[in-house]
Parts: sequence; structure tokens; C-alpha cells
Amino acid sequence: MISNIIKKVTGGNMKKIIVTVIIGVLLLSSFTITSAFGDSLDQISINFNGNTLYVGGLGPGNYTTIQDAIDDANDGDTVYVFSGIYYENIIIDRSICLIGENKKTTIIDADEKGAAIELCTSGIDVSGFTITNAEGKKWIDYAAGVKLSASHNIIHDNIISNNMFGIHGWNVTNITIYNNIFIDDGIQFGHAIANSKKEHFMHNITNNTVNGRPIYYYKNKDDFSVPENAGQIIAVNCTNMQIQNVYISHTDFPIILTFCSNCTIENSTIVDNDGEIWLAYCSNNTVQKNTISNCAIGICLQHKSKNNTVKNNKITNCDPFGISIETNSYNNHIYENHVMGNLKGIWIHKSHNNTISLNTISKSLRGGILLMGTTYNSIICNNLIKNRFLDACYVNGCGDLWDGNYWDRPRILPKPILELTGPNEIYFRSPIPFPAILTGLNFDWHPAKEPHKIDVM
Repeated sequence: MISNIIKKVTGGNMKKIIVTVIIGVLLLSSFTITSAFGDSLDQISINFNGNTLYVGGLGPGNYTTIQDAIDDANDGDTVYVFSGIYYENIIIDRSICLIGENKKTTIIDADEKGAAIELCTSGIDVSGFTITNAEGKKWIDYAAGVKLSASHNIIHDNIISNNMFGIHGWNVTNITIYNNIFIDDGIQFGHAIANSKKEHFMHNITNNTVNGRPIYYYKNKDDFSVPENAGQIIAVNCTNMQIQNVYISHTDFPIILTFCSNCTIENSTIVDNDGEIWLAYCSNNTVQKNTISNCAIGICLQHKSKNNTVKNNKITNCDPFGISIETNSYNNHIYENHVMGNLKGIWIHKSHNNTISLNTISKSLRGGILLMGTTYNSIICNNLIKNRFLDACYVNGCGDLWDGNYWDRPRILPKPILELTGPNEIYFRSPIPFPAILTGLNFDWHPAKEPHKIDVM
């Protein structure tokens, strides 16, 4: 099969292949990249002056697996891969250039066994592949088509398709990503990693698409609007950005804001994505009048995000949460949202002084409002209707105020809020918090006798 593909592409002319490889290696030996906005980016110079190792094809001594060739390569070498399907989970731990013959016919298939390619050192260049089928056992595994565990690497001219995540990096810097085609995938850095620095999100990302739409990446930019044709939006250290009337579907994290302030996300439709609208280290932003469904989390405020407003959004069928406030986020106001049919409605984790008011949280499959490790949040005048198991509970909380909420039916007596303690996993996935035990009580001393009238969009 592989030999037939080679003949079809090259007409059986092996000299043509060798000449092409030599020219490609010379062109890749040293270059500078400039962003679509004309900003000068950090120069990445990678010299590949070593040997070329071949995988697949008909040449004598060619390797049959990409990993075997990488393991035998030295820094500065090039591994050239002929067209074919390679069922591998590749780890690159040396500074090499990995080139596929044709990005449409040179396929790395991770076979749902983790990341397809992991870059574990700096000075790596990956191009010319279809990278697919990376999958982890859990969402938090962050199995990616390309998993970045090291800084100063380049990924370009690939098709990255149908992975748990397309490209994902953990606290890395100076990554260059350009001319890639993403299908049901995207680009994401950080997420669950706390204490990230601004430079961990500052990369060189240009001229990529997802599902035929542009991936817009902005950094250090002020006073602008994002085009409505966005396939994914990533902004770092931006102010006064307007995101309006976008429709984003079938990517990883549809909208990512980190270290941004005074930005607005509104009147947009966000459906069928693997991630969420994610704000981290953000302040004074507004997320309003959006329709969000079938995502991981509808809207997530994380990592010291403060003074943000989330209002008048319709959030349905998200798993695990409709809205979450996490990891030392504070002074955020969540109000007049309609949060219906999510696995869990609103989740607050290790955050304080947030206000949750005048929301309707209904038909959650595993709890309406859940607090864990929180202090001094105000949950007031919400409607909690037909949520399965518990309308609300908390774990290790202190000083949280519950007042004036409507609890599925008229109440005269105070509504008890249970404090439950047990394995952490039960609060995310278990249909009932068992084997959790009751360790305390809080109360809504003034439960509403009828639902509050709430205007949503």
C-alpha cells in the first residue's frame, strides 16, 4: 500500500523524493516568523545539519516505525516519513525535524492510547502530517494530537483532526504554530494548571483554521472587535476587546481569555465544543446574552479571575457544569442566567466573595448549586427547580450566605443546606454523594414562596 502511494505521488522517481527532502531541510535550517498583524515575533532558529533518517518507503535500511527512527536520531537530525498510516504514540526527546511526505497521506494515528506526539525538549519542528485519534481515559488527561511539555518548538503545515485536544501545552513558552488545519480540534494552553505566568500563553500563532474558519489569536492588543467568522478565539493580555455575534462549534475551547480586562463576549452561540468559554487571570469582563449548549462547561472563571460579570446567558446540556468559579476567583457576579439540564448547575470551588443571584437553575442531573472549599459567597434570590438529587450542597465551606432562594416549592420554614464530606470524585460524577456523610448544615433563612421573575435575553 505504501509503495503504491509513493509511486502515485512521485511517479516512482526516488531521486525526486531525495531532492525534495534536501531542499526542505535547507529551507528549514533557519527562519524568522512574522504574525498576521505585522508584529515581530521571537525568532526561532533551529539548525538541522545532521543526518536524515527515513521511515517507510522502499529504501534499504528505512525504519518501519517513526519512534524507532527518533530513538536513533541525534540533535540536528531530520526524520523523514513516507506516506502511510502509523499507529504510534510518539515521544520526541531530542531536537530534530520530523517531516511527513504529504500531510494528507502521512498519518499518525494515536489509536485512542494517549497523545499522538509529545514534544519533551526544545528545538523540535513537526510538519507534514495528519495527526489524529489522540484520546485519554479521562478528560483531565489532556490527550492531544500534539502535547507540548517543552518550550521553543514549532508545529506547522499539519492536519490535526478528531483528537481529545488538538494542540495542548503545559506552562511552556515561545511555541510557534502556523499553517495548520484543525478539524474538530483547536489550540489550548494551561487550563487546569494554577499559577501560570503570562508568558505561558504568549506564543506565535498565525494562519491556522478550524473547520474551515480562522483561529484568531491576539496578544497585547487593545480596543478592537473580533470578526464574526471565528472558528476559535484566543486572547492574551488584551483590553477592550469585543466578541459579538460569533457562532463557534466543534472545536476544543471556543473562546479563551487570559490576563484580559474590560472585554465583552455577547450575543454569540457556542455549541458542541469539548471545552468552554474560559476566562483565567481576567478582570472586569462581561459575558452576556450568549446561548451555550453541549460543551464541557458553559462558562468558567478560573485562576484569580475577579470582578467579572456573567449575565443573561442560556446554558444547557453541559457536562460537568453550566457555570463554574474556581481557584481563588472572587468578586464575580453571576446573575439572571438560565442554567438548565446540565450535569451540575453552578459550581464554586476554592473561591470567595462571589454573588450568585436571580438565576434559574433547573433540571440539573446531579445537583443545582455546589460549593467546595468556599468562603463568603452570596447565593441569593435564585430559582432552583426540579434539580435531581440535591438543589444545593457544600463541602468545607465557611460564611457562605444563602438567602431568599426559591426551592422548587413554596416554603415557610428555613431551607437546610447540607454539608457533605467524602471522596472528591463524588462531587463531579457520582449520581448521589455516597459514601459521603453529613457533617454540617447551613440555612436559607428566608426561602421564597414563589419563583422570582427573571428576564433572560
